[in-house]
Amino acid sequence: VFHWMGMRFRELVLAVARNASGYSLGRDELDRRTFNAGLLHCDVERSFWVGMFALNYHRTTRTGHPMSDLAILDCVLGSMSGVLLVVDPQMRIASRTWCAFEIYEATRAKLRVAFAGEPAERLRTSDVVFLGLQHCSANSDVEHSAILKHCQSEVGLDVFDREVEAVFVRAVRELVWRRAFQDDDVDTVVSLIERRMDVNVMVSRHDTALTWVTQYGGPRMLPALLGGEPALDLPVAGGW
Repeated sequence: VFHWMGMRFRELVLAVARNASGYSLGRDELDRRTFNAGLLHCDVERSFWVGMFALNYHRTTRTGHPMSDLAILDCVLGSMSGVLLVVDPQMRIASRTWCAFEIYEATRAKLRVAFAGEPAERLRTSDVVFLGLQHCSANSDVEHSAILKHCQSEVGLDVFDREVEAVFVRAVRELVWRRAFQDDDVDTVVSLIERRMDVNVMVSRHDTALTWVTQYGGPRMLPALLGGEPALDLPVAGGW
């Protein structure tokens, strides 16, 4: 699990719980179920490694494990089946050196990347912009310089920035897409389709956008979605 470390830990836990359970719940209801024994055990029987605990990020002079910083990331990712990227409302995650580097390394390792979190309202109608690794910040200039030098020598900053921005854009679009169907927000769905959203992205553990709309959508949502030409033959839970 990768996230901006300034995020409240409760919000991080809720994001992980949403991903583990697949529930399409509002924030308050998810909070109630998560912290008051309302989630089924079978829904959350999954293991997550939180990056800030699984990685020894910051090299210090104190006694500790000799593997730290860049060296340990490949080892950790090599043991994972996927990555959960948790975005904060203001997308501060897109301004942090380590977060950008983690995302790039996960995609380079061809890991499945899933998304959780609550993007800000303004991102319903506009894509996030990644300003580039050079403009990111870290806890120390030494760490930032080391990652910058590593990425420049490995792939070049242009390639790095382009690939990381693509992940951030996809993250925000998918999260906004899911929320738009839960809120029956037709205008946002139309806006995303115009920006070439993948209309076959799942909106919950059990439903594509199309199967969701046929069960729960308002009268204007189905025509809006069909304008994006969703696939009619994708299997979902229950065999539909």
